[in-house]
Amino acid sequence: LSGTSVELWGIQAELGSFQTSYVPTSASAVTRAADVADITGTDFSNFYNNTEGTWFTDMALGYTQNAGNPFIFGGVHYTTVAGGAVRTLANTPTIMGGLSNSQTIPSKTAVALKSQDFAVYRDGTLTGSNNSLVYTPTGTQWRINSSLGSLGRIKRVTYWPKRLPDIELQQLTK
Repeated sequence: LSGTSVELWGIQAELGSFQTSYVPTSASAVTRAADVADITGTDFSNFYNNTEGTWFTDMALGYTQNAGNPFIFGGVHYTTVAGGAVRTLANTPTIMGGLSNSQTIPSKTAVALKSQDFAVYRDGTLTGSNNSLVYTPTGTQWRINSSLGSLGRIKRVTYWPKRLPDIELQQLTK
């Protein structure tokens, strides 16, 4: 209509097919930092079980080398570097090592934690277990880390405050 105007504030144009987080700028371009999802304090302790639990991911990292520690859950991190492992935050003890880490294609992974009953399933197959380690994974945070890299894509992350049975882990990851 002639003589009409529209005022916009806070608009963000996107080049891709999905929204990204807001990056405030002031007359000059800035680099967008990687997103890091972090739950700490009582937000974490109100739902986290310090004696057992299971977390599930449906994701693809986009590469297999130097992916770092994409998930920190409680006192445990799940690494996807060449010799994939589930470790404590201090790297000792290693709960499970030598896990398959090919994440270049979408993959469903479940990590079940309970003292003397640890398991990792990926795409319906048991890829690692440890039934001898006496360890209770305690901690204070859940973090989806920036080490997923720019090619990483997470479709779903789910947590249960109990160690799911192996048959459920197998079915969940198929």
